[in-house]
Amino acid sequence: MSNPTAGIGDPYWYEWSIGLLYIMDMLNPDNEIKSVTLQSTSVQGLDDVVISYSNGVTRCLQIKHSRVGDTLTFGDLVSKSDEKESLLKNLATAWREAKENWKQCEAILFTNRLAGTRSSTVKSEDDEKYKRPALSTFWEHLQQEIEQKQEIALLSFPQDWQYAWGEWHEQLSVLDDDNTKVEFLKSLSI
Repeated sequence: MSNPTAGIGDPYWYEWSIGLLYIMDMLNPDNEIKSVTLQSTSVQGLDDVVISYSNGVTRCLQIKHSRVGDTLTFGDLVSKSDEKESLLKNLATAWREAKENWKQCEAILFTNRLAGTRSSTVKSEDDEKYKRPALSTFWEHLQQEIEQKQEIALLSFPQDWQYAWGEWHEQLSVLDDDNTKVEFLKSLSI
């Protein structure tokens, strides 16, 4: 019997390749990397590659690999089901737990998928249609807002993004307060 995918390990190979790049960076002492851990047991959800630096910063990478030329969309980050939390909520939860281990923790969603460039229309739970912006546009806007205003309550979004912002913000409910939410959003890289 032939199994053409046996042992292919594509998702893991991609994760290991990223980890190996950081391991190679360790060879240069100027990079100040103390350690690189593949498949860390410390923090579930940001555990694929954990890089510790001598300045006290720890970078925790969650790696999402795709065999097809797919994009990463706003919906990919906020969508949830009865059985599964959203990717964004998982990242926020893992980051909160990582902060218990490491004071300065950066959460990085690392993917071979390009950020989506198209908006979409979806229905809310009460059957109303609303717009989900393109992730590339939303992310850029959110990063600018956080840098300039530094408070969740002061962030502003286009009128047709209000429901989408509410959906995004809801995924951060696992974080204790607005200051922690801002800290997480500042530490998150995609």
